[in-house]
Amino acid sequence: MKPLSVAFGIFRIEPRGGAENLCLQIAASLEARGHAVTIVTTAAPSTVPGRILRIEGATRPRTNHGRVRVFAAAFADATRSGYDRTVAFQPMPAQIVVLVHRMFDRPDKPLWKRATPRFRTLAGLEAACMARGSEARLIGLTRGQVAEFAERYDVAPERIAIMPPPVAPAMRRAEPVGGVERKALLRDFGISGSGPLWLWIGLQPETKGLDRVIQALACVPEAELLVCGVPKDAPKARPALRLARRLSVEKRIAWLGYVPPGDDRLAGALRVADVLAHPARSEAAGMVILEAIFNGLPVVATALCGYGGHILESGCGAVIQEPFDLDRFVDALRIVAAQHDRMTGKGIAYGTDPSLYSGVASAADLIEAPLDRPWPPTLRLRGG
Repeated sequence: MKPLSVAFGIFRIEPRGGAENLCLQIAASLEARGHAVTIVTTAAPSTVPGRILRIEGATRPRTNHGRVRVFAAAFADATRSGYDRTVAFQPMPAQIVVLVHRMFDRPDKPLWKRATPRFRTLAGLEAACMARGSEARLIGLTRGQVAEFAERYDVAPERIAIMPPPVAPAMRRAEPVGGVERKALLRDFGISGSGPLWLWIGLQPETKGLDRVIQALACVPEAELLVCGVPKDAPKARPALRLARRLSVEKRIAWLGYVPPGDDRLAGALRVADVLAHPARSEAAGMVILEAIFNGLPVVATALCGYGGHILESGCGAVIQEPFDLDRFVDALRIVAAQHDRMTGKGIAYGTDPSLYSGVASAADLIEAPLDRPWPPTLRLRGG
């Protein structure tokens, strides 16, 4: 096909969480197919696929929602001409919107939140993309996530596609960690190894439930916790640190800090832990859930995590139903950690399915597809 000029819009690239990583993976796939990709953002590292177009003024507003609003308008202006495709990784004007988060304007939002400028701004951007009069096409991560948007906004089915998991094959390890290697990794991470080791991974402590894991740690005195993603000295980590001190568990917590994708420390953490604790309060999918399972690490996650179904299907962990209950969470962590060796093999075996790694290629196919006719069902219905 004729090479396309494609503009990707994402507020920031660093630090790289799930949305940022997905953006770069799809950009690299399109570049490899001969297309020209421009990533429009406020800040990014020098080594990214394609060309970078920085929107400087979007960082001037004092509030986060103000910056998002300015960036959305700037992206629309910068891509008004000269591109065959415009793709956004957050709700804003574009031909294709990749839904990397849960719906913002959910029915359970309390009235006081709906009255805030933040809600009005973000809900307005979301509605502009989703409304039936909009021509924007939507790529979701899971059927549950997409169904939530479709029901709320009455989105025409031909505008929606579901991509398979976009896990990088390099994230998977075929064999469980050996005893000698495990001891070396525990030593490097500052973990005693005298009891079960829990792993928490995330950039957003409150959203991903780090406080819940720390509360559970206080109930299991023999357990230790490895925190990966948010640095210990980051402002957003302060509430978790205060909670750990108040519960007298801070000495049983090791902080690995921010670990970029592909770093061997992340692979080591996934292989050395006994259970991934992921009691997220909001999670459209949860890439880390699959990365853990494929490495043979059992997962305990909340039912609202989009990829929670893979935990049940693989038999590698447990899913905690809503509303969240600390006692149920603690019991699940105890049981799953005790069954680690049995569940490890199930997770590794589950990760041999090649379709679980096809999401990036699927997204590239959708972006390449003509915009003058609906996405064919063979592309729209690939996800689970």
